[in-house]
Formats: sequence, structure tokens, C-alpha cells
Amino acid sequence: MPGGILTVDKRARGTDRINNLLKEFSDRSIRHWHDIIKSRPYQTVAHKTALIVPSSPNCYVHYYNDTQPNWVNRIVKQLDQMGWQYAVRMKPGRSQRKNNNELYDQLETNKFAVTISQHSVASIDSLLAGIPAVVTGPHCGSEYATPWDEFTQGNIRHFDQESILDWCDWLLGDTYHKSELKNGTYRR
Repeated sequence: MPGGILTVDKRARGTDRINNLLKEFSDRSIRHWHDIIKSRPYQTVAHKTALIVPSSPNCYVHYYNDTQPNWVNRIVKQLDQMGWQYAVRMKPGRSQRKNNNELYDQLETNKFAVTISQHSVASIDSLLAGIPAVVTGPHCGSEYATPWDEFTQGNIRHFDQESILDWCDWLLGDTYHKSELKNGTYRR
């Protein structure tokens, strides 16, 4: 049935809805989600340098019966064995992240061949920045992120920018602003 729930493109509906909210809340200065979340094509970096992006300490305690330092130490030990260099990015506070100190900003420097994270949106930031995302556990990087076991065997998943953007458009179909939740428009 035309216009029915099975024929409506959820991806287009979500993208349009989010873009309309951005226009409304920014007094039309932001017209599309691409205006605030930039994307870059897949970056090939010759050197083996990883950016380790740990989740908050509580995440490891509550979900994995572990600690953040233990997780970082395990990652560092394996990277050393594989001949990789690394940097660790501890998540800065919200006020510190506002002035060009977000993960995406750091990834634009082209200093890193991969990011490594667990239970973090860092995998999406990394993929949008064109940097392969390696994940050690539950993650939101879908099939585009490289599982830790694959990485330790020398494999890194490649992706194309168009697929990442299509995937993000799809995710927007199930992303709601708090105003939509409060006023009930999320039900439409």
C-alpha cells in the first residue's frame, strides 16, 4: 500500500526529521546534519599508530567487572607485541571538548591508523573521520568496525564513505530529540 508503514523509507524520514530540527533549533544556520558532523573518506595511513579511546571508568566496573586501567594495559601490551605505537585519549569533560578538542578533531590530524575502543560511540566518530575503528567488545560500529580478534590477526576492515553516510542516515531514523520524546511526536 503506497504511503503505508512498509513503503515509507525510514532512512529518509529520519534524516529529514533531524535536519528540520537542526534548522529549527539553530535559527536555520544549520541546514543538514553534515554541517555539524563532517565525514571524510577512508584514510590509509602507512604507519602503525593507534589511538586508544577508553570508555569512562564506571563502564568497565558496571558492565565488565574490570577497570579502565586494566583494559588499557591489555590493549597496550598487545599493541607492543604487534609492533604498533599508540596514544591514549582519556575522555575530556564536556567544557573541554567544546573548543576543537573532540575526538573527531584529534583524528583529523592524520596521526592515527586506527582507533581502539569498547562500549563507546568513538567507533562512529572514527568511521566518520575515515579512520578504521577497532572494537574490543560491545560497540555501535556495526559491520564497519573491526573486531579485536580480527585486528590481532592483522586484518582491518575497509569501508567507503558513502556506506558510512547511508548507515548514519539510517541510524537517524531511530534517533529522537528530547523535545520529540516530551511532546510525543516520536510516535508518529
